[in-house]
Formats: sequence, structure tokens, C-alpha cells
Amino acid sequence: MASLCSVTGGELIGIELPGLSIYSSARVKWLMPEASKLGLEYSRYNL
Repeated sequence: MASLCSVTGGELIGIELPGLSIYSSARVKWLMPEASKLGLEYSRYNL
């Protein structure tokens, strides 16, 4: 990630990876802030 941001469990986030032509939405399912990890449930794919 280019910058830090704070998210909470259950929050809907947007994901953009222009180099891979991926634009989607996902819901945060779990967080491990101490390891900078989070689990996502994808809700929309725009490939």
C-alpha cells in the first residue's frame, strides 16, 4: 500500500489495481494490525 489507512471489521472497501486491470469491492472480515494483515470477502469484481 502506498499509504496507511485505518479500517474496521465489516467495513466495505474499494480495491484498485490498475496495473492488473482489477477494480472491485470487498468487506473486511478480520484484522491483524500487528502484522499489517486483513482478510477480505470480495463482493464485486470488475476485471
